[in-house]
Amino acid sequence: MDLDLAGKTAVVTGATKGIGLAVTTALVAEGVRVVAGSRSSSAELDALGDAVRFFPVDLSTAAGPAALVAEAGGALDILVNNVGALTPRTTGFLNVTDDDWLATLNLDLMAVVRTTRAAIPLLIERGGGTVVTIWLSGPEAVSERPLRARPAPGRSSGRATPATRVGQRTTSAT
Repeated sequence: MDLDLAGKTAVVTGATKGIGLAVTTALVAEGVRVVAGSRSSSAELDALGDAVRFFPVDLSTAAGPAALVAEAGGALDILVNNVGALTPRTTGFLNVTDDDWLATLNLDLMAVVRTTRAAIPLLIERGGGTVVTIWLSGPEAVSERPLRARPAPGRSSGRATPATRVGQRTTSAT
């Protein structure tokens, strides 16, 4: 399929596995140069070759997202926000500390805010672009089951963020 993306540059967060790796692989197949941001690389990402430039970054920090966007060198056309972590909370909601909540919010929410904030000026400068944010949560977040003190045995409670519905949002920078 030709999506007319050849020659464009994308930044993909959480690019080394799962959905981020699948997005990166698809973009490379379309001829996109990808700056892949994550804490560590993977053999699968490395196998994509020269079309991908891996940038090691902790996106839960205040400076990480801007450093990742800067790695694109001003030639940014597409931002895919995909970073996030599924942290099992097997001891129940009441045992999730403020520090646990803040760590989750910094990675799952603030990384998106900070990366998008860093990217938008570059996208506008280039005449527009695309921002895609992928937010996923565990199965308990979309369940219609009654509230439980603990997840069912063998199940995680999912990612606890303000975006607890499975969804995708695409916006234009201009």
